[in-house]
Formats: sequence, structure tokens, C-alpha cells
Amino acid sequence: MGDRRSQVETDRLEIEGAAFRDPFEIPASYSGQIPPSLYPRIFGIIERRHRRLLKGAFRDPAVRAVLLCDGQVVATAESPETFDPGRIREIEREHNRLCFIFGKEDAVEESEWAYLGPSDAYPTVRVWVAPEGTEAERLRERGVEVLADFDTGNPRHPPGFYAFDDTIREQAGLPPGTPGQGAHLGQTYFYTRCVATVGSADESGGTRVHRAVARFIVQWDDSPFVRPNPARRGFVGREIMFALRLRITLDPSTRRTYISFL
Repeated sequence: MGDRRSQVETDRLEIEGAAFRDPFEIPASYSGQIPPSLYPRIFGIIERRHRRLLKGAFRDPAVRAVLLCDGQVVATAESPETFDPGRIREIEREHNRLCFIFGKEDAVEESEWAYLGPSDAYPTVRVWVAPEGTEAERLRERGVEVLADFDTGNPRHPPGFYAFDDTIREQAGLPPGTPGQGAHLGQTYFYTRCVATVGSADESGGTRVHRAVARFIVQWDDSPFVRPNPARRGFVGREIMFALRLRITLDPSTRRTYISFL
């Protein structure tokens, strides 16, 4: 009995002066106000207390992401990117509880790059991350520039895959979104899922943008995304080619990526 009480006290979550015994008790009014630093504790509590719920949710092999709210599975999908942000807000209002996303192992890299030396380099693409609704003309002004590693083998199209260091979200002025837990290269990571404007520029300086649902990874430097390349701050898939209609040329002789608009 004593151990159980001790665990309850350990699991106790304090957010803005309020205390909660379980993440599923957090009201919808706290949406966007949960510090990402609490995500590891929050998801740890859910996994420990609601293991059967999660196991049942992932029994179907086609399900790779589940949306939880109020102690229930409220939606399933092939990818976390499939969940519509607007619908998540509606579900939170209906239940008056926060939603949380759990995902299976990401399938975004065919093999891990252990070393990038003189004879090896990871292709990159330059993007800007800005608040939702940013026009192309203001992309450079309002956005945060990121030289992101570019994985054309990403199978998550549509609707695409974007993963960035959470400090980029903060620099861009985006509030935290729906908390999520995923796995990459066999390692668990936590993220906040936000709607953002993601754009790119061509060689002439022109810009294009589109609305994207991106994952902003908490504690990026300790996440599995830096294992292939410790210097990376972002990782994008081929969705950006289709969304912005880009012609991308990878030149291994100069180790540069050249972009033109179709």
C-alpha cells in the first residue's frame, strides 16, 4: 500500500498551480499550455497506468498512431500526421480533456548513418519555419531558417513528415500543440505537434510556402534524430517537393542542393 501511495505522489502533475493525478484529468483549457519538458513524465504515467488500453489500440497492424482523450482511444491512423488539428480541438472540447498522440516506430530512414566523414554527406534542403498563415513574401522575415536533412525515402506521403528541434518552434513564436510520443531508430522521443508555415526559396530568391503539421522534438540533442547526424536541427521528407512543387537537384561534387520552382 505504501509503494502505491508513493507512486501516486510521484505521478502527481503540477501545472500552473493546479495538481492532477492522471494526465487524462487535465482539462481542455490547458491545451497549448503544457510545458514540453513535462512530456516524458506525462507519457510515462499513461504507459504505466493504461498499458492495456495502448496494447489494445495497436492490436491492428494497420494502426500506427492513436489519439487518446479522457482515458479512451478516440481515433486511429496510419500516421500521426493524419490527425486533423481542428478535429483534435473539437474532441478536446467535447470531452473537456486534453488529447495525446502515441505512435509506433517511424519508418523514415532505411539505415542509420553512423559517421559522416570526408567521403560522405547527408543531403540537405533549406527551409523556413514560420507561424501559420505567413505569406510567401514574409517568409524570410517571420520564419526561422533551417538547413534540414532531406530524406527522399520517407514513406509518409501524403501528408508528409517534418521533424524539427523544439527550440525552432520557440524561435518562430509557435505555441505548443498536441503532445505526442514516437519512436525512431528504436529510441523513444517526445514532441509537440503544431500547425506551421513551412517554405523554401529557389536560386533566384523567390519563395513558396504551405501549411504543414510538424513535429517539434523535445530535448532534440538527446533524441534519436541526431544519431545519423549530430549537427542536424531538422529532418524533412519528400512531402516538401510535392507541396511546393520543387525541382531539387542534389550535386555530390559541390555537396549542394539546388532548388527551382516547377
